[in-house]
Amino acid sequence: MCNAVEERGQLLDDTGPIAESEKRAARTFKADHLFFVTNGTSTSNKIVWNSLVGAGDIVVVDRNCHSSVLHAIILTGAVPIFLTPTRNLAGIIGPIPRSEFTPESIQAKIDANPFITDKTKKPRMLALTQSTYDGIIYNAEEITQTLDGHVDALHFDEAWLPHASFHELYSGMHAISDERARPRDTMIYATQSTHKLLAGLSQASQVLVREAENTALDQTIFNESFLMHTSTSPQYSIIASCDVSAADRVSSEPTDWWFDVWAPIRPRVRASLPARSGSSRPPRSGTASSRSMTASPCSTPSK
Repeated sequence: MCNAVEERGQLLDDTGPIAESEKRAARTFKADHLFFVTNGTSTSNKIVWNSLVGAGDIVVVDRNCHSSVLHAIILTGAVPIFLTPTRNLAGIIGPIPRSEFTPESIQAKIDANPFITDKTKKPRMLALTQSTYDGIIYNAEEITQTLDGHVDALHFDEAWLPHASFHELYSGMHAISDERARPRDTMIYATQSTHKLLAGLSQASQVLVREAENTALDQTIFNESFLMHTSTSPQYSIIASCDVSAADRVSSEPTDWWFDVWAPIRPRVRASLPARSGSSRPPRSGTASSRSMTASPCSTPSK
């Protein structure tokens, strides 16, 4: 399908039916802005990073991040400091301890990094895998409240979590919601794979943005980054599937067929699960179960 037909709209300059469907999807996913991406969330991640991060910027990164985030660090020339997750005796990667997310802990990592000369420089971004392949999700609402004003932007890689805002089981555990207070200074970005757990075709993805009270999206810079990573011949069937994914969520009830298949655990079961702030059992030596900013593993399937 040729992208030269103006009546179909343009992904690259947000015009016509494509722009209209992105605005509808933004309302559906409760974001200030939403952009369809046709080359997967690996590309969505790079779009976000290239729109915000420059050479020498400090970035705080989940050590269990996706390879595309590592590629984004290389592309931008940023200086990373890492949030280190736990591991159990079987080698399975667990959650990042809550203590790693404090401004004091982040500053200590900056002070210890020999590649950072200006120790007073604010981190440009914190990037977090939400959820992991093992189904670990973090309390995004608490992280946002803790770090508002201490980092310029939060990037939640929600490749496996585009469904979370549509079920109360995940309340507070996804990046963007219009039911929470707007951050004062820190922008929030979420990148989601609609092709993984929604109705998108392979490579369908989207970028969600929530502005802060004192910080707005620079759409000119963001669009330049979008153009840098997007084909001038985008696949229209992928774009259409992004629209269908959003429309499907509008037409569905909170406990619909989708959650019956992919997330059968109901909110009433949550009382029997460990508290979000950590397990009720005493932690073993070397673990962080009582200090982790996580919920119990959700039913998101592994890759």
